[in-house]
Amino acid sequence: MDKVLEITSNDHIIMIDKLCKRILGHPEILGRIIKGFIKEAKDVSLEEIIELIKEKKDQEGNSYFQQLNNVIDIAHHGRVEFDYFCCINLPQDDGTMKR
Repeated sequence: MDKVLEITSNDHIIMIDKLCKRILGHPEILGRIIKGFIKEAKDVSLEEIIELIKEKKDQEGNSYFQQLNNVIDIAHHGRVEFDYFCCINLPQDDGTMKR
């Protein structure tokens, strides 16, 4: 019985982890996080950030927002696994883009 409880508990934790990642990856939630914590986003409106996350593409067809591989090997440090790893290209007031 203890083994069944352990497996059920582990499955429950995995399910909660996956749901949290889905919530954090939702464009409106992620947009608010980017707006609140990324200094390059200070002059970009929340609405524009949300649109960039929703796969808006530039003239060359490149996405402004990308979800990246969450496992990276860093030289001399080993393997790092992120819960959620992404990048976004944000337009700046001077006409440039910052990643």
